[in-house]
Amino acid sequence: MAAPADQLARADEKQASTGEDWAASTADAIERAVQSVRAKTADPLERVVRLVVFGLLAGIVGLAIAVLLAVAALRALVGLIDVLWQPEVRLAYLILGGIFVLAGAFVWTLRSPRNEDANA
Repeated sequence: MAAPADQLARADEKQASTGEDWAASTADAIERAVQSVRAKTADPLERVVRLVVFGLLAGIVGLAIAVLLAVAALRALVGLIDVLWQPEVRLAYLILGGIFVLAGAFVWTLRSPRNEDANA
C-alpha cells in the first residue's frame, strides 16, 4: 500500500505545481476565443448599425434643413417681388417652382439607365 500512496502524493505535488497554470491557461484560452468571436461578429455589426443610425439621422436633419431653406427662399422671393414690382405671391411660386423643375430635370439626366434584361 505504500506504493499507491507514494504515487498519489507525487500526483498531488505535480497537480499542485501545475494546477494554477492549467486553470489560468484555460481561462485565458476561453477569453481569447470569446474575444475572437466578438471581433469577427459583434464589432463589425456594431459599426454597420452605427452607420445606419447616423445615416438616418443625417438624412432626417438634411431633409429638415432643405425644407426650411425652401421656405426661407420663398419668403425672401415674396419680399423681393413685393419691393421690386407688386405684391404677387403667385409669381414667387412660379419662379421657385421653375427652379425646382430645372433642378429635377438635371437630376433626372444623371440617373442610371434601366436594365433591359430585368424587364424581359
